[in-house]
This record gives sequence, C-alpha cells and structure tokens, in this order.
Amino acid sequence: MNRDKEENPLEKLVIKAKTIEDLAQEYLQIYAEILKDPVLYIEECSASGRANCDKVVYAAIYYTMHSDELVKKLKELAHYSGCLSCAYSKPCDVNPMPECRFCEAGLRQDGCKYYERIRSGNGDQ
Repeated sequence: MNRDKEENPLEKLVIKAKTIEDLAQEYLQIYAEILKDPVLYIEECSASGRANCDKVVYAAIYYTMHSDELVKKLKELAHYSGCLSCAYSKPCDVNPMPECRFCEAGLRQDGCKYYERIRSGNGDQ
C-alpha cells in the first residue's frame, strides 16, 4: 500500500461529478416532495426552528413551474466559489434553496482538495 498517496473520500463514496442540469433535477425532486403537502412541510419546518420555511415552499412552486429559471439560477451561482460552484455539491436538506449546498462527501469547503467546477451538460457554464 502506498502511504504517500492521500486517499480521496470521493472515490470511496463513488460520487460522480454532476452537471448543472443534474443538480436542477435533484432540486426538482425535493420540491416535488415538499409540494405533496406544503402545509405539513411548513409546520414541520417551523416546529424544528428553521427559518424561511415559507420561502422554500414558494421556491418549490416557482422553480417547479419554471425549471428553466432554476437552471439559470444554478448557472449564475456556478460563478461563485466553494460548494455553490462544485460539481460534488448537493442541495441542503435543511434549506433546499439554490443558494444552499452541501458537499456529497461531507467535506468542508475551506481547503477542500477535491473541488471541481460544475458545468452545464451543454458544455457551457
């Protein structure tokens, strides 16, 4: 075993880089679940002490009706640094808004060695 080579946690988890369109589909799946019972979502979200519960429902409604706007928003955010522009990010489970993402591997964005800029499936950014 070569101890000089650092182990990549992304390889262990078999995580593949996503495109912006892949990420949009993840958000739309979350939004579909929220919209099955938006009142219950707001009640449970509020009871857990989270803020912006109603804004998440509004985003779910808007982006479900206008998925092209979701892709546009994700493309805008791809120009930032950190998890917002990483191909290994996923929607936050506590606040599934396009501006909130976590690392698939659970890594912190400060000093991450596995960052890869997310791209559009069309090849543009």
